[in-house]
Amino acid sequence: MRAHASIWVLGLALSACKKPAPTDPVVDFTDFTAVHEDPLSTPGSVPVGPGEWSGGGLALFVPPGWSGSAGPEPLLLHIQNETTGVSVDLLGFTTPLGRPRSLPDDECGFVDNQRFRTVPALGLSQTATCTGDAGVRQVWWAELDGREVHVEAVYPPGRMIRGRQTITPMLEALHRVD
Repeated sequence: MRAHASIWVLGLALSACKKPAPTDPVVDFTDFTAVHEDPLSTPGSVPVGPGEWSGGGLALFVPPGWSGSAGPEPLLLHIQNETTGVSVDLLGFTTPLGRPRSLPDDECGFVDNQRFRTVPALGLSQTATCTGDAGVRQVWWAELDGREVHVEAVYPPGRMIRGRQTITPMLEALHRVD
């Protein structure tokens, strides 16, 4: 009887031990695939590189290491960081969507209709955070000059914090022009 009790106590003690936490898988970003297909393959788009860009009543200094394309509408600008794969899109819709645009394999789990000032050029804007195969997409939108302007940032998996740090100066530098 004593042997059975000892085994039972030992089994209880072992079952109460904390199990080791599972280790996170190692993610290799060297083979990063861009969120967008080649935007220059779209008729009417023009290449954009580092330097001053303006279009659709907005202007932005595109920093070194970023490139992409402008147009055609509703796409005003698409730029992507060559190192991190983080991208920023500016879109202008003549017919308001009132929500983030729909993308395949993308679900918006957080939509807030309160007023935010994350992108000063938009004034008070709404925001949404969406997730999908491409990573995390943050969207800010507001009405400007008779159309709904969307600013979208897409962060590849595992790069949201660094990506947001990278784009914050651009979001703050985006400005309106006549």
